[in-house]
Amino acid sequence: MEADALAKMHAQEANHWWFVARRRIIARILRHAKLPGQARILEAGCGTGGNLEMLTRFGEVKAFELEDGARQVATNLGRAQEILPGRLPDEVPVACEQFDAVVAFDVLEHIEDGQGAIKTLTERVKPGGVFCLAVPAFMSMWSYHDTWNHHFRRYEAPVMPSRLQAAGLVPECYTYFNTALFPLIALIRRLKNQQAKPGDDLAPPPAPVNMLLKQLIGSESWFMPRVRFPFGLSLLVLARRPLNVSGSKAA
Repeated sequence: MEADALAKMHAQEANHWWFVARRRIIARILRHAKLPGQARILEAGCGTGGNLEMLTRFGEVKAFELEDGARQVATNLGRAQEILPGRLPDEVPVACEQFDAVVAFDVLEHIEDGQGAIKTLTERVKPGGVFCLAVPAFMSMWSYHDTWNHHFRRYEAPVMPSRLQAAGLVPECYTYFNTALFPLIALIRRLKNQQAKPGDDLAPPPAPVNMLLKQLIGSESWFMPRVRFPFGLSLLVLARRPLNVSGSKAA
């Protein structure tokens, strides 16, 4: 990816309502996880580093990223202890059972072997630690957005517990989010499916609209984790690795 495209991507992650609201919601769920002080955190697929500052509030962060240019942008931010090259599900550059939290935000949908990726990341979680992921929701919402972003699937809440349990995790909470805009965006994507251009979904709206949407979607965090939203554009999951796990594997 070219340098100017990477710069635009990072600017979007910093300011676009979707990314800002998502970070607010994720931070709420991570607070619920009750991580230890100065927790060790691994972010899988950190992109240009838009989540790193938020994650450092909870502890010491390492990350890995496949794309060289994005990895360099994230490294230059200076917010992570280390950002390594890596690829899911088979080239994860850290040892097993090293982290209090492993997180992956809008990553699994890009991996053909999504279940293999969940298993690999679970192995990096310490017994008693947590795995937190966000993924796009509802195959019925499949559109040009997914095709352009090279997604293999979207996810639905009823199937997630069994997938997590198969990897050795105990689900603690899961909910859809970006619920308030779900009907509108579903309609827009259906209408634009043939005419839309790449990047349309993340084109920044006017500043007042951007601010309003940050507050609207971010306010969903107030209800979490007590309320499980029945639908939304994304699905957020927090699961824990049981304490009675023994033995670790080499990276």
